[in-house]
Amino acid sequence: MGMSVRMQIILDPFELEQFRKAAIREKKTLSEWVRTTLRRQTKKNPAPSTEDPIEVFRGLELPSPPIEKMLQEIEKGRQ
Repeated sequence: MGMSVRMQIILDPFELEQFRKAAIREKKTLSEWVRTTLRRQTKKNPAPSTEDPIEVFRGLELPSPPIEKMLQEIEKGRQ
């Protein structure tokens, strides 16, 4: 994993108590509960991709009509 780093978070007393109770319910230390919760949240909402958005879109293999039909619809919309 690498070197550990200490992080300080300022909480109001009510939040701290809520987090302590949640950790106890899950039979974890408060530190482990915070790490687990942060990891879970990171997996649920990953950082935006640094890949080229056009390449990502191409890789989705989405259904699309033949190019001729698409061009006809575009031209129809211009009229």
